[in-house]
Amino acid sequence: MKSKVFTPFKRLRSIFNVLTKASVILPMFKDVFTGKYKMPIGRLLLFTLALAYMIWPIDLIPDYILVLGWIDDLIVFGYVAKFLDEELRKYKEARNFLKGKPVVLPGKWK
Repeated sequence: MKSKVFTPFKRLRSIFNVLTKASVILPMFKDVFTGKYKMPIGRLLLFTLALAYMIWPIDLIPDYILVLGWIDDLIVFGYVAKFLDEELRKYKEARNFLKGKPVVLPGKWK
C-alpha cells in the first residue's frame, strides 16, 4: 500500500519547485501573451486571479494582520503552485523541442 504524503507537504514541494524555476516564469508568460506558447485559458485565468488575490489588499484575512494575513495568500499560492509547476514543465519541454534539444519524458520506461 502506498503511503500518502500529507497535503500541505505536497503544496510546499510545489511551491519549492516553482521558486526554483522562477527564472522561467516571466519568459513563459511573455510567450503566452505574444502567442508563441499556448496555455489553456482556464489555467491562465487561474494564475491571473491568484496573482490578483495575493496582491490585492482586500483578502479573506487582511494583510495588515501580520502572520495570519500572509497565511491565506500562501495557501492560495500553494494551490496554484501545483498547476504552475506542471505548466512550467510543459513550457520547458516545448521550448527545448523548438530549439532542437532532446526532450526527456517523465516517468519510468518499461
